[in-house]
Amino acid sequence: MTQPSLQTLIARAKATLVNKFGVVNPAIDAIAAAIGGGNYGNYAYQDYLFKQLNPETCGEEWLYLWASRLNTERVSAVASSGTVNFSGFTGTVSVPSGTILKTQNNTQYRVTAETDASQPVPIESVITGAEYDLPAGVNLYLVTAVTGLDPSSITTNDISGGSDIEDLEHWRTRVIAAFNEQQAIGRPKDYVTWAISAHPDIDFAFERDNYPDTGKVTVYVGNKSASPLLSAAVKQTAQDYINSKRLAGCHAYVEDPVEKSIPITIADVADANTRTSIENAIESYFESRYGDKLEITPGQIIIVISNITTTFSLISPVASVTPAPGEILTNGGITWQ
Repeated sequence: MTQPSLQTLIARAKATLVNKFGVVNPAIDAIAAAIGGGNYGNYAYQDYLFKQLNPETCGEEWLYLWASRLNTERVSAVASSGTVNFSGFTGTVSVPSGTILKTQNNTQYRVTAETDASQPVPIESVITGAEYDLPAGVNLYLVTAVTGLDPSSITTNDISGGSDIEDLEHWRTRVIAAFNEQQAIGRPKDYVTWAISAHPDIDFAFERDNYPDTGKVTVYVGNKSASPLLSAAVKQTAQDYINSKRLAGCHAYVEDPVEKSIPITIADVADANTRTSIENAIESYFESRYGDKLEITPGQIIIVISNITTTFSLISPVASVTPAPGEILTNGGITWQ
């Protein structure tokens, strides 16, 4: 929708007023400005509403509404959890549920179940998010006093499993897939839509029609990361979801794609920071291409590197690489010369 500028709307209103009353004075200018401003607000609101009609363009608040209607809720953040060990006490001491501990930088964790201090004590981070994971051996300190316990004789076992709230655009992609799914009837591309809608860990999917037999479809699913293969549980979720959507008599199989790595050799880049930037850019490029079934060419890799530096030589690959059916092309690592 094309929205007229404020000045255009004021000019239109003024022309109408002058034509009707035959005068030009400050009052006409003021009235025209008021009319033009009001109309400008109406156009802006119409434009806003138009964008909310589709999950591709809607704002975050409306995306929650679309997600609720399409049963594609945003994945919430998860607290980090694990156990800690207490030492330096005598006798039997029970650590109450809700006891607060903290790290040296004041990140807080709470005990989730009353436990004897001689046993590993379960805790979770007070605030959700991946940044609150801790390796084993980190010292914690009691915030809530517990009689019989040394407040500084606490060490972690592995504290892990924390995750951030689902990225907005990643979530939007799933909502869009669910929105498009309303028109899905069982065409090969519809299996891709169903697979992506099935689980938030599935970032990409592609199909192979009439495989392994005529009348069957194999759907390859994965995650756009350095470790693209998914767990058996996620694949089973996708399988069950597709089975609930497919037409009777049409059989689909959810599988891992086969990784075909492309080793890369680059010369004439000595700076360590530049090398790291190139490695990150190439990894991101390969991840963005997972599942597109298209070749990767030396020229495409050169363009990626050229965004970092123009001083380099690409030694290999020297020819285009095309994925076979069921394959994804992955970064085989960089050799520096």
